[in-house]
Amino acid sequence: MALIALLSGSVLGAFAAISGWLVFGISPMSGFGLYLATSLGLGLAPFVLCGLRTALRGVGNPIPANR
Repeated sequence: MALIALLSGSVLGAFAAISGWLVFGISPMSGFGLYLATSLGLGLAPFVLCGLRTALRGVGNPIPANR
């Protein structure tokens, strides 16, 4: 699943950078920055969500008194 997120983030980042460069007239370096931000943001989202899910797993579940 993480590999799919990294690949889809890279494809969406490339599409955003190329369309921003050709359609909206941003500079190539800004397009590259947009590519990096989009691909890393979408690619690392599953890792962050998994870490939050693991960290918050025990929150809100009190330990029973008769344990």
